[in-house]
Amino acid sequence: MPLVSLPGPIAGTNFLWRHVITESIRNDPDYNGGNYVKQPTHWIYALPVQHIMTESRVRTYETAPTRAKSIELFDKIVNDARAFDANDYLYGFEASWDYDPEPDLAKIKARLLAVNFADDMASVLELGSVERAVAKIPNARSVIVPASDKSHGHFGSRYPELWKAYLIELLQSLS
Repeated sequence: MPLVSLPGPIAGTNFLWRHVITESIRNDPDYNGGNYVKQPTHWIYALPVQHIMTESRVRTYETAPTRAKSIELFDKIVNDARAFDANDYLYGFEASWDYDPEPDLAKIKARLLAVNFADDMASVLELGSVERAVAKIPNARSVIVPASDKSHGHFGSRYPELWKAYLIELLQSLS
C-alpha cells in the first residue's frame, strides 16, 4: 500500500523545491564539495520551502496565523535543521531522482491500494497520473483522501488515522 507516492519520476514542482534545497546545500559557502570542516548552515534557510510543499496549507495557517507566528515557525524550522547533516540531507533527496517504477508496474502481482492526499502540494494528483498507472496493475486501485480538518498534505502518511480504514480494507481483501 504505497502512501503519498507517484508512480513516475519526480518532476515539476516536486522536483523544483527539492532542487532548491539540494542546490542550496551544494552552493553553501561552507559545503566545500561535501568535505566540510564544520556543518554548513546557510542552506538550512531554504528548508521552510520543504514545509510549504509538504504540510497542508490549512495546518500551516493554523500554526502561523499571524506574521509574528509565521516568523516563529520559520525560525523553528531553521533551528531544528541545525541538527541535520548536509551530506545526509543531500543524499536523501538525490537518492530518489532516478526513481521510475512506471515501466514495470504491469509486473506487480500483489493486490495494491495506492493512497494519496488531496491537499498534498508536492504530488500533482490533478493530472491523473496515479490512476493511469494503477490501471496497468492487475488487482490495484487508487484512493485520494479528501482534505479535511485533520489532513496534513504530503505528511498525511504520518497520521495513520487518515488512512487506517484503507489499510483494513486492503488486508480484508486478501485471500
